[in-house]
Amino acid sequence: MPEFLARRKGYERVFLEDLGDYQSRDTQPKLGTVYREFVVPDYEPIMPRAYAELFGKDRLWHGRLNLRAFEGGEPSSLAPLLDLMSVRYYTAPTGPDRFVQWTFLGALGEVPTRRGSFWVARRGQALPRVYAVGRARMEPNPDRAREILAGPSFDPRREAIVSEGKELEENQPGSARVASIRSYAHDEVVIDAVCDAPCLLVLTDLHYPGWEASVDGRRATIVPANIAFRGLFLDSGAHQVVYRFRPRSLWLGLAVAGVAILAVAVSGLRRARRGCRRSAFPAEEDVEPISMRG
Repeated sequence: MPEFLARRKGYERVFLEDLGDYQSRDTQPKLGTVYREFVVPDYEPIMPRAYAELFGKDRLWHGRLNLRAFEGGEPSSLAPLLDLMSVRYYTAPTGPDRFVQWTFLGALGEVPTRRGSFWVARRGQALPRVYAVGRARMEPNPDRAREILAGPSFDPRREAIVSEGKELEENQPGSARVASIRSYAHDEVVIDAVCDAPCLLVLTDLHYPGWEASVDGRRATIVPANIAFRGLFLDSGAHQVVYRFRPRSLWLGLAVAGVAILAVAVSGLRRARRGCRRSAFPAEEDVEPISMRG
């Protein structure tokens, strides 16, 4: 599996199916974190609420999702939601029930192929990691938003659901919209986008506290898109979008550290001054008595 991740190009995600008792020798906890790859599920128990809301689950232990156990084992109920997360590849270890896994993954995408000790199926419907749409529909309730996202009339390549901001009507159907990732790091993402008309840019990274955005160097407001992801409203034209991770905890930590350093410096300065005073005025026992005889 690590070899497949290393050879894969692009930013689309890989879903690693959990077989429960059976584990492949290539499977390890936090596989995506270890290799810095986009693997689902790979989250800690403390995760954004929006991640659980996207899948309609109150609790997701370590972000764990199991396609066979989700909604009675019907892959069609979960796959469209993972398409929104840009999950392009579905994988499962070739365990004792490898025929079941092969047919199951085949229902999700193309005919699975063998990659070492894993089956891999590709799903062509998955959305790219970043894209732009001409229509934004307002729905702050995550349950109703999820129903819309899973409905047959929803076209994720033309529209998105937002819970904040404004609605956007597509005045020019079929207008050109192009978006691509210029660079991607754990704390900064740079995107180039061109829209012939006002659009909503969607980055399928989780909407998480601490991320800030700028458009052409000016501060911009991030809105939750499709429940869990990052959306930005753009005017028509060519733009450069930059996301940076600037959590408040970082600034708070720096402030506390600065105060602590200042306190240590002041304390040291005071001790140094007291030392200078002692050297200028010797202690009484160190002064030689003056003889009054004469």
